[in-house]
Amino acid sequence: SFSRFQGSLNLPSGVASATITIDPIADNVPEDDETAILTLTRGTGYVISNFNSATGTILDDEGSTPPSGSIPSVSVAVSPSSVLEDGSANLEYTFTRTGSTGSALNGVGFDVDGSATFGGPNADYTQSGSNTFDGSEGTVNFAAGSATAVVTIASILDNDIEPDETLQLTVINGTGYTVGSPNIATGTIENDDFQTTTGSNSANIAIPDSSPANPYPSNITISGALGTITSVVVNITGLSHAFPDDIDMLLVGPTGANVILMSDTGTTNDLTNVNLIFDQSAASNLPDASQIVAGTYRPTNFVSGDTFAAPAPAGPYGSNLDSAFDGTNANGTWSLYVVDDLGGDTGAIANGWSLTIQTTI
Repeated sequence: SFSRFQGSLNLPSGVASATITIDPIADNVPEDDETAILTLTRGTGYVISNFNSATGTILDDEGSTPPSGSIPSVSVAVSPSSVLEDGSANLEYTFTRTGSTGSALNGVGFDVDGSATFGGPNADYTQSGSNTFDGSEGTVNFAAGSATAVVTIASILDNDIEPDETLQLTVINGTGYTVGSPNIATGTIENDDFQTTTGSNSANIAIPDSSPANPYPSNITISGALGTITSVVVNITGLSHAFPDDIDMLLVGPTGANVILMSDTGTTNDLTNVNLIFDQSAASNLPDASQIVAGTYRPTNFVSGDTFAAPAPAGPYGSNLDSAFDGTNANGTWSLYVVDDLGGDTGAIANGWSLTIQTTI
């Protein structure tokens, strides 16, 4: 299309003609052909001949009557669907147009939504690849010959303990295209900052013959942990027992979630002042029949059906620290219940136990 105007021209002395140039403006809109008509009007110092009007035609190059499917549709997708906020990978939002790519398609609009923040001192990401972008809306341009346009979202590393953040781009209506499917793409910037909270109870835990330990339970109170649990690690310090197969050890969290840390392990191999760490990410379980040595182990129970006297909760009991405690509240009382389940031997945990808990919002 073009701008309509009125005007005049000058014929200098010695010049018999003058030219007016009409310059069409390219668009991506299928439409009827358009005409430009110039008509001479009366004035001073000249008369109008019989040829006082000229008509030019601007031919539509998108198709004057667009057939079905000739108007491109634009969709959007994101890959990968989530990235860590450390910036090791980016979210790539790919806009794709259908149909011919012979000419450019400019100004395809999209809305920006989600919990991630753009711009300012607390920005969660930067972007590149768009034509315009202000954190609430933007546009992309398709170059001639290209069926895609990509907006790249690069996360900004911070040290904030916070929820994961989302960024949603939605293709919106505009000129020269229709909204395709899918028209919404949502990516997630995953928080990689965690709070670590520790607690300990160094008091001796006596393990009498065929009885609950003293104290029963041994407690640790956790406070100030933000969000919910992502990992729990338990340290047992100074464990001794003449027949470790007798030891049953149960950890109970503030919400009642629980895990048997060890039961029926190590058979008759004496333990003397051994430090054990229970961590679900450990490489191995405690041994069933061989000597238990200091180290880091997964919770291990070789014989099911263990029971713990009240005030311990009744079974069944958990076996995995992650599945038992992840997503629960860390704050409150954690209890360690220790039992010697068979007569003949005694033991102790000389220096008590401790917890290391990671949480995130």
